[in-house]
Amino acid sequence: MGGPVTVAFRNRPTLGMTLVEIVVALAVSALLVTLLARTATQTTRGFQILSGAYADVARLATLRRIMHRDFQSMASASKMLILTNGFSMITSHSDLLAAPVQIKVSWLLEDDALIRMEEQEDMEYEHSQELFSPVGDYAFTAYRARTGEWLALDAIALAKQGEDCDGAGISALRFVLDSDGPNPATFLERIPDAALYD
Repeated sequence: MGGPVTVAFRNRPTLGMTLVEIVVALAVSALLVTLLARTATQTTRGFQILSGAYADVARLATLRRIMHRDFQSMASASKMLILTNGFSMITSHSDLLAAPVQIKVSWLLEDDALIRMEEQEDMEYEHSQELFSPVGDYAFTAYRARTGEWLALDAIALAKQGEDCDGAGISALRFVLDSDGPNPATFLERIPDAALYD
């Protein structure tokens, strides 16, 4: 009697996870969720940037198409009126009728917006349309073929000091529009029958 006593321990299989294993699993899960959230945010932001850029390109394309039609439909032997904030001309391109009707069209920069205004006095018709907004920096310049130089439209209009300021000698117009995009948009239009203005 008196011998050593041995105690036998049996390893029981664990039915759950230890606290350390749970903490590690939670940390890995949190890291994965954070990475997925960041990726989703960046993808959404990229999509919004692309959508905005596409919308700007579409608006500029519409602006270019309308401006081009106005100039190409400009009435022969008519004169362009140059204003400090834009210009007006007689053209047959209008929103009023599909048939060619002589109509006065003005392109004006007012309140950070580019506005196209149509007027036909005989029909008592007036319509204005905001084509682009907001307009950041811009430049309207006219090319005088006789002198071979580009002149700012506001400088031409101000030089006349209220006189009837027409587009005599102007063979092209350039409009540079700097919106929120990385590069300004430049529109260059040749004035049909420019020889009539010399």
